[in-house]
Amino acid sequence: MRKVFANLITPSSGTRFAALDGLRGLAILQVTLFHIWRAAKEPDYGFFTNFFATGGTGVSLFFCLSGFCLFYPIAA
Repeated sequence: MRKVFANLITPSSGTRFAALDGLRGLAILQVTLFHIWRAAKEPDYGFFTNFFATGGTGVSLFFCLSGFCLFYPIAA
């Protein structure tokens, strides 16, 4: 079973940017928290309200990083 998933995990270009994967994960988390915050009728969470209210920043960051990850193997 392990051999089946080995090809799915290995990137085709041979390089992987682990830091960018983590940053994409944080962007996804920000967008998810924004949607939860909006569904809860935009309550005030003090310091974290600013983080929850900036879901658009997470979307922009995610798309920019995804575009880079898709373009880098072609450019190399």
